[in-house]
Order: sequence, then structure tokens, then C-alpha cells
Amino acid sequence: MRDEMPLKFSISKDDKLVFTRHESLASMTDVRETYGTIFAQIADWGAATEIADMTATEITGITPADMAYDAEELCTLCKKFGLEMRVVFVAPDDGVFALMRVFATHASFKSAHCLNVVRNRQEAAEWLEISLPRMEEKIDAL
Repeated sequence: MRDEMPLKFSISKDDKLVFTRHESLASMTDVRETYGTIFAQIADWGAATEIADMTATEITGITPADMAYDAEELCTLCKKFGLEMRVVFVAPDDGVFALMRVFATHASFKSAHCLNVVRNRQEAAEWLEISLPRMEEKIDAL
């Protein structure tokens, strides 16, 4: 994967977890490329859980309509790979939190995915019922 990508990820095959760090809101081209790479590696899982850290994300020119479109595109990509995703977005910034809620709402209309948006990693760990130190170690290593 290119170093300049706004999305970084790691995969834990043992517990079917995907950790992503979003350094900025990415173009749909970047999202497709990154998630295409991720999904190709986990396609045989059938279902996976993603922790998406949006802490370092800044909003520039993204609208709720853009997020709705992106949600539909990502659902299409999930269907292509036959994956059901359980995703929690960590978004402490008010603007990012609001946009990710739009994304999660639209994605829930288009698929059976279970999505949540929370303000901090502690809430994410509690929602997913996983160890916070382990989750933080994986995300901080990205």
C-alpha cells in the first residue's frame, strides 16, 4: 500500500478484526482501493469487525450527500466480496461525528451491516466487547 494513502490498516486474522486509521477523509477512489485490498485479504471470513479510528480526520468540503454516496459505494463493495461488516467509528470531532452518523445511517438502509459511531476508543471497545489496550496497540501502530 502507498505511504501517502489517507487510510492505513492492519488485519488480525485470529479474531477477524480489521483496524483502520483515517488520517483524512479520503476520496472514494482511495476508499475503494484500500477496502478492495482489505476485503481481498478477508473475503473468506464471511463476516468481520472493523474499528475505524477517525481521531486525526479533518473535514474539508465533505457534505452529508457525499457521505450518503460513499456509504452506498462501500455497501456495494461489501456485497461484491460477500462480506457482512460490524463497524465502529471513533470520531471525537463534532463535524466528523455528524458525518459518520450520516454514513452509518445510510449504510444501515442499504445493508445488514451493524455500524456505530462513538466519541472515544473506550466506547468502541465496550461496544465491540474487546480489550481496550489491545485495540489501542493495534491502532497506534498504524
